Amino acid sequence: MKKNIGSRLLTLPAIIVVLIVTQIPIIITIYYSLFRWSVVRPDLPNNFVGFSYYKELLTGDTFWIVLKNTINITFIPLAICLLLGTFLAFLLYRPFPGVGIARTLLISPFFIMDSVIGVFWRNVIMEPTYGLISQIGNFFGISLKNLELLSQHPILFINTLIIWKWTPFFMLVVMAGLQSIPNEVVEASLIDGASTWGRIQKIIIPMIMKYITISLILGLIFILKTFGLIFTTTLGGPGFSSTNFPYYVYRKTFLGWDVGRGSAIAVFVVIISLVIIMALFKFLRKSIVEEEI
Repeated sequence: MKKNIGSRLLTLPAIIVVLIVTQIPIIITIYYSLFRWSVVRPDLPNNFVGFSYYKELLTGDTFWIVLKNTINITFIPLAICLLLGTFLAFLLYRPFPGVGIARTLLISPFFIMDSVIGVFWRNVIMEPTYGLISQIGNFFGISLKNLELLSQHPILFINTLIIWKWTPFFMLVVMAGLQSIPNEVVEASLIDGASTWGRIQKIIIPMIMKYITISLILGLIFILKTFGLIFTTTLGGPGFSSTNFPYYVYRKTFLGWDVGRGSAIAVFVVIISLVIIMALFKFLRKSIVEEEI
């Protein structure tokens, strides 16, 4: 008992820091969500409104549009990043001439800031008149001036940028898992006459499942917080057609200067994020346990 008390006392400073950094801002946000506070209307009193903002969000159409956009912007790129990153990891985890250059080129998008990616793709690659895609189309005699993904297909454009940025992260994590597999295991499977697909399905995938789980959970957290790519490209438009929850909070709080409604949206974001992450974590943990059994 004394040892347990001593070990818990050692972790107490870390627990206090975590509570201060994470829980106090959440409590303040919940408090603000219960009051009317419009910065552009200082004449209005900061009255207690209770859960009226939450009810307003759930009964309005905009909330459900943003929820649908958030799901599209999160889970479609997450699945594609996992599949594409795993495929690239299998291609690049063994040495061959030029593998270092290939890895560097494929990893580089991960280290570029979201704002730089957004501005570069919008003004250099996808600009309908002078952009790279338009120039390539002109070279082959195809006019792409009417192709404006930012206004015609904003979700597709955002998803493309997310996949381009976060696929290297999945590739790095899965590649680390592949390099941790002992060579003796692979050689034993070759001696036993296992086919390439059988070796991948029965041996390699189960051995790197924990790495895949880590990449999925971290990737979900990072992609769910996508803000800079939207801010520098579509600004959440046209209308709310490419607005996700992080940008919706910014739009209400810092563009509409409505702190009460923005705080209510932020509370919803925290709840939804926790539910999604915990559900994914529970599912993946169950899959790992069944695989080990």
